[in-house]
Amino acid sequence: MKQFKFLLFLLVAFFLATTTFAQFTRQQAIDLILNDVLSDDLNKIDIYASFNSFTDDVELIDNDNATNPNADSWVFYVNDSPFAAWYHPCRYIFVSTSNGDYTTVSKEIYPKYLSTDYEVISTANRPDPIPMEGTAFIPTPEKVESSYNYALIICALDDIRNISNVSLIFNVLIDNYNYKKENIIVLYSYDGHNYSNNWNDDLDGPEIQSNDIDGPATYATIQQVIAEMKGEIQDPEYVLKALGHGDQLAVFFTGVPVKNTGAEPYMAFHVDQYNMANYPVSGISQPMEDIDCAQMIFTFDLNSASEVSWCFEAANGTDV
Repeated sequence: MKQFKFLLFLLVAFFLATTTFAQFTRQQAIDLILNDVLSDDLNKIDIYASFNSFTDDVELIDNDNATNPNADSWVFYVNDSPFAAWYHPCRYIFVSTSNGDYTTVSKEIYPKYLSTDYEVISTANRPDPIPMEGTAFIPTPEKVESSYNYALIICALDDIRNISNVSLIFNVLIDNYNYKKENIIVLYSYDGHNYSNNWNDDLDGPEIQSNDIDGPATYATIQQVIAEMKGEIQDPEYVLKALGHGDQLAVFFTGVPVKNTGAEPYMAFHVDQYNMANYPVSGISQPMEDIDCAQMIFTFDLNSASEVSWCFEAANGTDV
């Protein structure tokens, strides 16, 4: 009889323990998201699932937060426009680890540590590349490289579309407009390297492998390049010489997220691999006013480009 009571006690204790610590598992949460919550949108969105549950808020790449409504949650990041540049609508879905209840929070930028703390569980349909017929570019034998054309290409985000854009601009300037390769300064991503494809840092290969990315697209590096173009730094790292009256400067911003904060638009640039900070556009446009060149041309491939370009227009009090 005593043995029976002891076994009964163990069974009751085990039942209470499993009931108390019952958990809505990660796989259950994934099934909920894919088969119920987002089932109608799977072919149009990208979905990421956190490897581990979150007890704190989710930090975003621009240092904002997505508020966690639960004591412990499985987190799902949903990119609602996978082919768009940032900022654009996205969602964070928090699934309670205790009972599976979920809450959706709308944001406009992706989380920190996306590449390490999350895995892709569903992606939007990607169209097949369209084969294009055309004639390959053949440079003229009499081509004379320009000694007065300079270019600054700035791309803050490492992405397959962005590195393709940068490569396109780089090669068009060299092949069609006779820019010298050494007169094109390319600032790319948080550390000055491309990881989106197998090109590495080569922008004009594959016949001749070369490192064509000069440095990171951080705010500090951009300020240094501007200072070198103005001649304020005696031993320039990126620019061969200070620009002068007869020089022309083309500036391209591509893949740079924009956020309106207060009275003027801001650009976001990486501080390190996982953190970005917003900087007022005037912090770039105003120093550029003092570059002593004959003409400056700006091109933007980013959200709210018209608002950004306004800061560089002569009607806005600038000389560029």
